[in-house]
Parts: sequence; structure tokens; C-alpha cells
Amino acid sequence: MKKLSQEQKKRYTKVAVFVLPFIVISFILRLPFYYSLLFYLAAFLISAIFFFPNYLAVWANLNYARGNANARKLLKTAIDMKTKSPVAHLNYAILLARDGDGGGAYATLEKALALKPKVITEKNIRLTMGISRWVERDINGAINILEDMRRRYEYVNAHVLTSLSYMYFLKNDIENALTLTEKAIEDTPDYAAAWDNLGQIKYAAGETEAARDAFLKAIEYKPDLADSNYYLGVIAEAENETGRALEYYDKALICNITALNTVTREQIEARRGGLKPPTV
Repeated sequence: MKKLSQEQKKRYTKVAVFVLPFIVISFILRLPFYYSLLFYLAAFLISAIFFFPNYLAVWANLNYARGNANARKLLKTAIDMKTKSPVAHLNYAILLARDGDGGGAYATLEKALALKPKVITEKNIRLTMGISRWVERDINGAINILEDMRRRYEYVNAHVLTSLSYMYFLKNDIENALTLTEKAIEDTPDYAAAWDNLGQIKYAAGETEAARDAFLKAIEYKPDLADSNYYLGVIAEAENETGRALEYYDKALICNITALNTVTREQIEARRGGLKPPTV
């Protein structure tokens, strides 16, 4: 007999969850089939109305995961309707932070924590709280939150380590910044943001070759990383490789640049605009 795949098992489980209550109701009440069906559908409709904010949150989170443009509106509506989904709050806060609204993101994340999320979601909430502080230019606040995560949890991932590393880099604490970046790379060798961090640290220290190698590693893992493409352009420009610099700037400009990037679109455009294509 052919074994069912995991996907098939999930599909049949969903069907069973929907059908079994109808069968049980029919058996207990001993009603005619059509009465039982109407009773069950009415009960299902009432529960759908009662739990609508949570159902909406599930739909909103799905749209967010797929990158759909209507996710923001759906998430906000679910939150306004008092959904109990911490993930919906988290996803909406991330969108706010990307737009540069660190204060709004932080307030939304405080509500998410009050909903007592699971540990993995809680970690992501606290990480985003730290990033939200950075968006508001509160570097010390960001460091406090991220360092608290290291004390609070036995394990924090490369995203936390990289974010904290960048905060120390902004404070010119190069020793801490480098140590944390190296830990992040050791934890997740293909994490592009950690390699970008390393590149920025090396570039600031005047170690151009090491910086270039790190930035190239970053775009190897994430070609649409605006930050690394920008710095590779800056390095190429300094070496009078105008054509290559223009290529990197153009690659950076087609990336999705938000307030969570370490460079701005205006910054890239300014460098790009100052260069003329090399003559053949």
C-alpha cells in the first residue's frame, strides 16, 4: 500500500477536522441529514464571525509571507479588530519599521509581547524592537534590547548577533562589532548581512581588499543586497574602475531599499550621478 505524503496527510487532516464535528452532531442529536447540515453550518458561521479577527490575521499573515501588497491593510484591520495573533502584530511592525516608523513599530511590538507569544515569535518580536530603536536613532536603546536577548535566551541566531554587531559598529566599538560578526558567520556561514557587516567594518578600518572579499561574499549569498553592492561600487570608484562602479550602483538601485538598509537610495543616486560612463 502506497504511503501518504506529508502534504496529503495534512490535507486529509483538515478535511477530517471539518467533517467529524458534523458526523458527531448528527449522531448525538439524531437529526435528519439536512437539519444536521444546517445546524453545523450555522454553528460554523457563528464561530467564524466570533473569531473573525483571528481568521483575518491568518489570511493577512499569509499575504505578508507571499509579499502581497494588500498585506499591510489586512494586518492593520486585524489589529484594529483586536486580533490575538502576535505574528500579525510582528509582521505589521516590520512593515512600519521598513517605512521608517520606528516608534509605531515599537508600540505595535509591545502589544505583541502582551499576547504571550511562543518563544520563537517572542525572539523575533524583541529583535524587531531593537531594530525599531535603531530606526529611531536610539542606538543605546537598541543595544540594551539586543544584549538583553543574549542574557535572556540560551541561543540567539545570526540575525540578532549581526544587528547587535552593527550597533556597536555605529558606536565605534570595533572590537565588539567584529567579535559578534564573526560569531554570526560561524553560526550561519551563508548569512549575507553578516558578511556585509564584516565588509563595512573592514572598509572603515581601511582594509579595502578584505572589505571587497566580504562584500563579494555577501552578494554571492544575496545578490539583491543594496548595501554590499553600494560599497563595492565605492571601492571600484576609488580604484578608477568607473564601469564596474556604475554596474554596482545600478544593481544597488534596483534593490528594494527601505529604512532597514544601512544606505539610502539618495546616497546611492548621489554617487551614481557623479560618474560618467567610461569612453570606449
